[in-house]
Amino acid sequence: MLPSRGCMELFFRVKMLNKRFQTISILEGLMVMGVKFGREYPDIINDFTDALHSIDECYSFLEMTPEEWNGLGREEQQECIKTLADDLFYGLGSDPKMLVGTCTISHDKDKHVIVIYHKEKLISVIYLV
Repeated sequence: MLPSRGCMELFFRVKMLNKRFQTISILEGLMVMGVKFGREYPDIINDFTDALHSIDECYSFLEMTPEEWNGLGREEQQECIKTLADDLFYGLGSDPKMLVGTCTISHDKDKHVIVIYHKEKLISVIYLV
């Protein structure tokens, strides 16, 4: 049996909270995820992708070996990292701190930023507004 249209709208709904912020809510099981942002989503993902390129072993989050990663062409690697950025963006809505390789990626909902730390050193900030 397929879910009703109303049920599907509940699963994927974009709400305007005010003129500057949006929350994307995705219902997955019983967990609602959301990250507030005011910038264009593709711009955020492009910045996040660029930041992820600076992480050594980011491919480990994709469960790839160095040989598999190095066997990909530059465009394929770029698409993988972009997909990773998209997945991490949504994941940070439910888990504000995630590990990728040797780095910690955190969502600071009060400051509307995503930050990337290598050990204790801040290496990148992605602005959401």
